[in-house]
Amino acid sequence: MIEKRDLQSTCWQEVPKIRPVRAAKRNGFTLIELLVVIAVIALLVGILLPSLNRARALAKRASCGVNLSGIGKAAVLFTTSNDGIGPAVEIWNNGAAVSCTTSIGNNVNWGTNVRAHRANSINLWLLRCREYAAPKLFICLSTTDTADTSPVDSTATGFRPSDFASAENVSYGYQVPYAAQNTDSFGPGIFSLASPSALAIAADSSPYMNTDGSWNTSATITDWDSSPANAQIEAGNSPNHSGDGQNVLFADGHVAWSATADVGVSRDNIYTGAPSGEDTSGAGTLNVPRSTSDSMIAP
Repeated sequence: MIEKRDLQSTCWQEVPKIRPVRAAKRNGFTLIELLVVIAVIALLVGILLPSLNRARALAKRASCGVNLSGIGKAAVLFTTSNDGIGPAVEIWNNGAAVSCTTSIGNNVNWGTNVRAHRANSINLWLLRCREYAAPKLFICLSTTDTADTSPVDSTATGFRPSDFASAENVSYGYQVPYAAQNTDSFGPGIFSLASPSALAIAADSSPYMNTDGSWNTSATITDWDSSPANAQIEAGNSPNHSGDGQNVLFADGHVAWSATADVGVSRDNIYTGAPSGEDTSGAGTLNVPRSTSDSMIAP
């Protein structure tokens, strides 16, 4: 006979606990998870990269404007010490330039060689060789141009008195100071302390020049009064910023960004020798500023 206490102990005997089987610990991601992560990263790069490139371009544009402002300050310093006349060097013999140490004179002859417009860069070189401006100041970071570090000491090896070594050593154009072809005088557009404050005297390089600095005779001048298409707008702006526009230095010393080139006095096209923005005379001619309020930036 089973006693009562034995029955109770049998009924209430503790049942062994069953422990759940744990999965083995994983290290890393599965292939699908990796593919998802890669896809998300690629998507983010695709979204952010254009913005980053745009930000980089804007930073370079701003840097180019700062350099142009520095050129303007150097030009003003030169002008105040030169009887109020801006940088302007004598030219003769179809565009050959005199030494940068030669004083300003009234003996200018464009001749018939288109290099005369390329030689306009000697007026910026004047600021360099007389040490008003450092070589890097003439370089826009939006371009592939490099600084001309030629010595300015006439006794040093490699001294070159006339101009930048190549068109790739200067990213900016300057107001053409000369008169009409085959005349021996500076023109009315020469920069001076008496120039109109709204006169554009320097800017990112002209869209109407070849890479060697000569005129692009096949270029079509953009007519800014005819609501030009995007392609015409880009063609009429400086190539420094892929046709988006240009930094412009004015006679009063301030620098401004403009999406179009008709920002001179009375909407003058700053890259052509014409009195107003609507004049679209061809780039194949040796144009020069027509008046004291007419800008013509070259090269």
